[in-house]
Amino acid sequence: MSSHTVSNASTTNPLRFLAQVALDPEKVLSNGIDSTFFGNWLLKTVPPSRNLPPNLHIECGHSSASCTSPTPLKRSSSSNGIHTSESPLKSNFSKSTKHLRKSARVLQKTRADIKAKRREYMTSALKIKTLDNSPVNNQQYAILRMVYDEITMYPSEAWMVLIAIVIHRSLKQVKNWFSNERQKQKTGEVVTIPSDIGERIRLRPPLLNLCQEWSDSLFEGILRVYHFKITHAP
Repeated sequence: MSSHTVSNASTTNPLRFLAQVALDPEKVLSNGIDSTFFGNWLLKTVPPSRNLPPNLHIECGHSSASCTSPTPLKRSSSSNGIHTSESPLKSNFSKSTKHLRKSARVLQKTRADIKAKRREYMTSALKIKTLDNSPVNNQQYAILRMVYDEITMYPSEAWMVLIAIVIHRSLKQVKNWFSNERQKQKTGEVVTIPSDIGERIRLRPPLLNLCQEWSDSLFEGILRVYHFKITHAP
């Protein structure tokens, strides 16, 4: 399928548009979205791949220098008994432990940053006041419908806060809309996966073919780009 076909399809098929945003934000920008408005911000929404864990396997070569003459044990003057003069496994394990500790510190800081940002967004969302019985307009409904049908019918509170901010409706209304919609038509499969900070989120299965790692920033990016696209449609 050509890029022109994908671009045309994305205006009517939200799922294909999500694929463009999640997998190739640069192409989305080049297809007509104002790069000044979205450029640097959108390109940061796709999370980087996680680093693979260190390999603790130690290769043993077949040369006489490496395997034919084992190092004799030496008696230690300390209370620890015996030890080898050098232990590659011990050295490798030490490096692995340091790497894991560093990864844990990075994850802890990431979680703290995300929670702080969520508190800011919650404060903003709670300032939005709309009447409980006031109907949503066509653009607001299109975003709610897209999230429910294409992403998840069980958005987390953090994601509902983002929806409320983007469509400018009260958080209570957004929560009620998803609750009522699930009562009316609880159809379609969902899968549970861990988010970028280890929280469990429920998504529509096709999304895993588009992106394996989902986060608040990626979800917000999709919301804002889709909102921009439908509000500036010719």
